[in-house]
Amino acid sequence: QLFVPIHLYQSILIEDFQERFINSSILISRERWLKWNNIFSKYFLTYNMLFEIYEYLARLSRSCFNRSAMDAAMKSISSI
Repeated sequence: QLFVPIHLYQSILIEDFQERFINSSILISRERWLKWNNIFSKYFLTYNMLFEIYEYLARLSRSCFNRSAMDAAMKSISSI
């Protein structure tokens, strides 16, 4: 206990205040965690979707083009 109560009712008020402070800080931390978790999950889904599209297009281009056409396409893309 941080404070030494002078009267009996003071200890009740102090304990109630400490409990409310702890509960409110837990709720604030939980809200922050949920907010950040939601943001990161959106970014993760976007990244994962883009990566799967890239993999699909890379496989498609490998199967459709021969090596020289692939090299020419990569040169034209890298020169942009």
